[in-house]
Amino acid sequence: MKNFLILFLLPFSMFGFSQNDTEKMKTTLDSISKEADMLYNYEKVAWNSTDLLMSDAKLKQKYGGYIIYHSNDTIFATFLDKEQRNKIAKYTYTTKNLSKPTQSNFDSESLSKNESDLLHIKLRHC
Repeated sequence: MKNFLILFLLPFSMFGFSQNDTEKMKTTLDSISKEADMLYNYEKVAWNSTDLLMSDAKLKQKYGGYIIYHSNDTIFATFLDKEQRNKIAKYTYTTKNLSKPTQSNFDSESLSKNESDLLHIKLRHC
């Protein structure tokens, strides 16, 4: 009788553990999915912004690299001069429309602290 009781209760205990594992797996997959979406958004912004920049002959001659970063639902593409010290263009996108920038800035100016930090990280890992 004891063996029968163990055999009867064993599937229920395994179901309880597998449900907990399923929740952990869902959380992990959600996290991976969010990161994949952000990487896709970065790539789309980089592609579209580079096309815009390269269509301008003067900017194309000055081009020395770019950095992409975000804040909340806004993604920025900052293009750098050949010395990678100053901005030559900055495009701003919202995550709702990654095809067309909401703002474009072509003022030559120094990198912000955040942009400079991101550039140093990028250069260290390339």
